[in-house]
Amino acid sequence: MKTSRKDSRGFTILELGVALAVVVVLTSVMVPNAMQAARITQAETFAEKMIGLGQAATLYYQSNGSWPASQSTLVSESLISAELNDPFADATVTLVENAAGVLEVKASNIPDEMSSIFAGQYGRLPLGQCSAGTTIECWFNVLPPSSI
Repeated sequence: MKTSRKDSRGFTILELGVALAVVVVLTSVMVPNAMQAARITQAETFAEKMIGLGQAATLYYQSNGSWPASQSTLVSESLISAELNDPFADATVTLVENAAGVLEVKASNIPDEMSSIFAGQYGRLPLGQCSAGTTIECWFNVLPPSSI
């Protein structure tokens, strides 16, 4: 018995090709957005950890009357569990006391598109500062507890 075209089941090659093309287009649009979102989340998490490092430094200041010389001081005092490394530059975050007695929790080589997160553009984090130039440094200022 001969079957007609109307009785056959399944998809034609043309229908499968169109469906595959739609999937490819959607994927090519979504993947870069997902990757950018992951980088933004990484930068936000890193900035939050920098703020936590500043809070640990404030606790150290309250106990000792001076800022810690480095993160290793905070580790030895059990105020932090491990030193915070910059995920963008694979370098340790530095603690620098400026001339005004303010501690700067500083990261170097921040990607340009991530500096807006550190500068507080998204409003979720306190206002930090970023320098312009070939390498971007971003930092949060930590005031001595006596000046708060």
